Amino acid sequence: METIQIQSVGKVPAIPASSLWVDDIIVFNFGHLAKVTDVAKITKAFTTFILFDYQTKSECIRRFKTTRLVAVTSETYKRRAK
Repeated sequence: METIQIQSVGKVPAIPASSLWVDDIIVFNFGHLAKVTDVAKITKAFTTFILFDYQTKSECIRRFKTTRLVAVTSETYKRRAK
């Protein structure tokens, strides 16, 4: 299992951004959570996601390099293992 260090949280499971699916929950610094609601655009190097931010209760758009490791909740990671 790959992990990355998240500020104020510690080590959490991580997957490449290209492996994110709709309904996955991403963990940001300080325990901030966002749910993937849509994949807006996929290119060779980047993927653009529409996220629902649980803290602000609004949608936001984030673009990640496809090879970037993104921290996810343990429930999201366990779904990948099946």
